[in-house]
Amino acid sequence: MVLSMYNDGNQLRFLTDVEIEELINNGDLIIEPIIDRKYQIQSVGIDIRLDTRIRLFRPARTGLMSVEDEISEDEYYEIVELKVEYYEKERQFCVDPIIIHPSTFILAQSFEYICLPNNIMGFVDGRSSLARRGIIIHATAGSIEPGFRGHITLELGNIGQLPVKLYPLMRIANVHFVRVNEPKRPYKGQFQFQVKMKPPKPDEDLLLILGKKSFKQVSHIT
Repeated sequence: MVLSMYNDGNQLRFLTDVEIEELINNGDLIIEPIIDRKYQIQSVGIDIRLDTRIRLFRPARTGLMSVEDEISEDEYYEIVELKVEYYEKERQFCVDPIIIHPSTFILAQSFEYICLPNNIMGFVDGRSSLARRGIIIHATAGSIEPGFRGHITLELGNIGQLPVKLYPLMRIANVHFVRVNEPKRPYKGQFQFQVKMKPPKPDEDLLLILGKKSFKQVSHIT
């Protein structure tokens, strides 16, 4: 990933491991829990782990998902909770895997809850070890806006030829951080304070275009 944006005339750059640890230690950047800083904090980012909650798509009765309609969780999604147990005597985890088949798309989330300050933006990137197995980590939503608080949604897909087995608590993605000028409107969107993956709401801008809402009904467009 190459940053071509500029901030006060200087090209934006990813924060280093030293800067990330300093922000975490000062409480300015919250990433909890971090199981092992040694393995997770990288030179210019931090690895995040796969949570136990998975959303699988189920065939809808209509056979169609429309972006202007409210999504019914029960109709479109099946929520799976993967089992994780820790055996203290053996000092090891017992975890249930999830198998992603070719041409399959699922929603997952980070194990960590992340709170960004208003002057930090994040970028989610896949891990090369998974990419070489055909696993993509995000379909389109790879950025985390300043001020966001919640678990990061992961849009997992298998573009390879073989099924791939993934495990909860494994390192699934990497998040890079950059400093930005504090925006007038930090993130306050529909996924703020996300504890479990939320289905998307209809785009209010599209509803205006389609004439399904008037400007009086819309306080703001996100």
